[in-house]
Amino acid sequence: MPTALQGKALLHRAIELVQGSSNIERAVAQLAGALYPTFHVARVNVRMYLAQTNEVIVVGSWCAHPSSILPGIRMRASSTSYLDVVLEHGVVCGPREGMTELTEDMIYKGTSSWVSVPIPGPFRPDGVLTVAGSSSALKKEKAFFTELGEAVGGRLALLGRASAVYVRAMRTEGMLMVPDGTSARAAHPAGATHRRKL
Repeated sequence: MPTALQGKALLHRAIELVQGSSNIERAVAQLAGALYPTFHVARVNVRMYLAQTNEVIVVGSWCAHPSSILPGIRMRASSTSYLDVVLEHGVVCGPREGMTELTEDMIYKGTSSWVSVPIPGPFRPDGVLTVAGSSSALKKEKAFFTELGEAVGGRLALLGRASAVYVRAMRTEGMLMVPDGTSARAAHPAGATHRRKL
């Protein structure tokens, strides 16, 4: 566990790296590199919520070992830690006492602790940043990750919505989310909503 001074330095470094990243894959890799020495990070991923299908889609992933959780993979939102951050209205750390974690994104060989951070959206989280580690340190770092999420959540949301896998998923669903978070739907003057052709 880092000292208060080390924690502040790490927080500022992680924020700087994410804010300076030009795409979601780079942001995730940079974040993993910054957090790895202190928290023995095994996996970092960003998943964005797809409201039309009630799924989350992995848009960025870094893993110390081979993993099946790669960009483009979709999961039911209710079977991931996305549901936890929605219900808890904030950062969730685990494993939690008295609970068996069964969510698809947490069952991972070599993971001793994890933290899921909401990526802010206008009505509910747009997605979730999950960091898993091989030590138990992460479950005690809620304050650190809350501060990190507040500082980089908007940037992760922007990069996640701009990622190729997210854009492709939205096109498949017939609606495109533009990088500022609005949809590419146009309101008909009579009040009915019609989708623009993509």
